[in-house]
Amino acid sequence: MQRIGRDGEIVPIEQFVCHLYGTPEQPTFDNARLQLFGKAKLGLDVLLSTRDALQLHTARANYQAIIWLQADQEHVHIPSPTDTSA
Repeated sequence: MQRIGRDGEIVPIEQFVCHLYGTPEQPTFDNARLQLFGKAKLGLDVLLSTRDALQLHTARANYQAIIWLQADQEHVHIPSPTDTSA
C-alpha cells in the first residue's frame, strides 16, 4: 500500500490538486499557485493555499482516517494529534 501525506510522500497529493485546478503541467503546488495568480484565473479569496497548508490539511485528514478505520472495533486507539511519529 502506497502511503501519502503525513505517512509518506506529499507529491502525489500536489499533483492531484494541480490537476483539480487545471494546472497539471506544474511540478509543484506552489508553482501552480503562482501560475494561477499570474493569469488572474482565480481571485485571491479562492487562490490555492501554500504547500505548508496542504501538508497540514493532509495530516488532519490522515489523523481522521486513522480514527475512522477503527470504527468497527470495540476499543479504539486514538493517537495524540501532535504525535508525528505515527
